[in-house]
Amino acid sequence: MDRAQLSHQGRPDAEHSRAWAWVLDGLRALAGTPRCVLYAVPLDQAPRPLREGSVYLRGSPAWRRFLAERRRLDTGDLGLVLALRPLGERERLLIVDWGTTYANALLLIEPRRTDCDLTLPTNRVRRALEAAAEAPAASGGASALGRQLRAVFGLWTYWTGTRGDWEAHRVTLTPRTPADTLAGLLERHLPVRFPQGAFDHALAVLYLRERELFSGTVARARIPFRSRLGLPILHDPQAVDRALRRLVNEGQAAVSGHAAGASVRYGAGRPVPADLSAEAFERLLL
Repeated sequence: MDRAQLSHQGRPDAEHSRAWAWVLDGLRALAGTPRCVLYAVPLDQAPRPLREGSVYLRGSPAWRRFLAERRRLDTGDLGLVLALRPLGERERLLIVDWGTTYANALLLIEPRRTDCDLTLPTNRVRRALEAAAEAPAASGGASALGRQLRAVFGLWTYWTGTRGDWEAHRVTLTPRTPADTLAGLLERHLPVRFPQGAFDHALAVLYLRERELFSGTVARARIPFRSRLGLPILHDPQAVDRALRRLVNEGQAAVSGHAAGASVRYGAGRPVPADLSAEAFERLLL
């Protein structure tokens, strides 16, 4: 996303100041990944159901612009949604789950400060950031902006459970140095929050209860973990493959196909050979 795109998404009115563009560049640098979209929808333009319980929304032009930007990230790979203001729970879920294919791959981060609303040009936090951005380089303007942005962001929300019974979890990300990015901090948190055992358990439950989800190659077993909010977040694609290999070795699943030039079938007392590579295993069929 270039500066023009960021400026358009980041400001609700027609005026795009140089200082605001620098603030948006600073946010982009703090995110630490090109797979990032800003949620810059003002509170009074936030999406709302047409009526209570309806899946249809009343959306503003700002919401529709966000959806267009979000579509770029909705590929199954992890991406960040960086909200410019604190959110309510309903809006959080709409941002990541409404109309997406891979909801569980979108990681939502908000400001830590409750008084931060960067969609409002008059907001005190925004004006302080713009002032820091405009500070002369000799007085440390760039470092002052980065320091202030690190003090404002970010609060990461993820969910566990199933639709209708989700449990939200809030994690404070604390970038302390200019080298720290939100993406980098998430890379450290995700394996701790979602170790291999979490994938082993979730896959075993899914395979038992929703066997129809699993067909085709082993690699396709990763799809629910990318698409279904509440499952462990797939920070390592091989985590699902390892969980499935364990199911096969325990006799609870079977895979077949070709490996090393021969037809093979594993499961029901025939474990996957330890020396079968991850690449060969992911090509086998369920």
